[in-house]
Amino acid sequence: MKWSAHQKPTGKLLLRILAVGMAVLGVTTLVLYDLSSDDLDVIFYDYVSDKVPVDFEDYQMVQLTDLHNHPMEYGNRNLLEAIDIVSPDAVFLTGDFIDQHTKNLDVQTELLAGLTDYPVYFVNGNHELTSQKRIDFDTLRDAYGVIDLNSQMETITRGTESIHFLGVNDGDLQKFGIWNYRNTGIIKEKIEGLTSGLPAGDLKILLAHRPDLYQDYIDTHMDLVYSGHYHGGQIRLIGKAISDLYEPWYAKGMTEIDGTTFVTSAGLGYSVAPIRVNCNAQLVVVTLHNPSLL
Repeated sequence: MKWSAHQKPTGKLLLRILAVGMAVLGVTTLVLYDLSSDDLDVIFYDYVSDKVPVDFEDYQMVQLTDLHNHPMEYGNRNLLEAIDIVSPDAVFLTGDFIDQHTKNLDVQTELLAGLTDYPVYFVNGNHELTSQKRIDFDTLRDAYGVIDLNSQMETITRGTESIHFLGVNDGDLQKFGIWNYRNTGIIKEKIEGLTSGLPAGDLKILLAHRPDLYQDYIDTHMDLVYSGHYHGGQIRLIGKAISDLYEPWYAKGMTEIDGTTFVTSAGLGYSVAPIRVNCNAQLVVVTLHNPSLL
């Protein structure tokens, strides 16, 4: 719609334009809600490497990420049942299980109570760090024996062979503005400090909430990296999401870059709007294999 230099829209016309805009927004929102799904997909990947010790053949790890206080069916019962079917050797929690809107920890308590049969490892996401329930969540995880991997390393041994789990603390990024974070190099320095002295042939598995710092993970010779953060794009239309403007593989999937394999999950919950369109929640399962045994 165009107006001449001497013509301006009247108040009534502006109100009509606003009303049409609100109607379009309302209809779009209703359509997206109607298309939204709360289904859970269980995604299986195989990681094959000479670095996988023979004693760790078929070792399975499940990844949960970006819950954002969102209970799946009946208090996460379907999620926990899916985990029990896999019966993993380890459970990885890669951040954003609470956020600024968390009023209580009922959802998180139900989840952790259902995971007591497994070793559980945790790293922060960006939302844990700004939540009013941060300290309470720390206490809750400790009560359930969750292993804090923030800037830490755990060595897992079977027989005479070992692999290593490491974690990135998202709080080591420097926040500036509302949405932005600056990489100060601390994360890379901490990973290097943790791995100093490890044999080059040892398998190193990293839990890192966000995949954005992938070059740091490559430079520090991480073998397998778990992350989330982008919720799979959350709303995918014609196979595309806004997150694809960064890197398409940030959303979900398994990607190998310069010798480092990245597993990114679409996550379990949602941020900003409680909608998932063409982007189901994910429980990710990775199984380790030594090629000599295949």
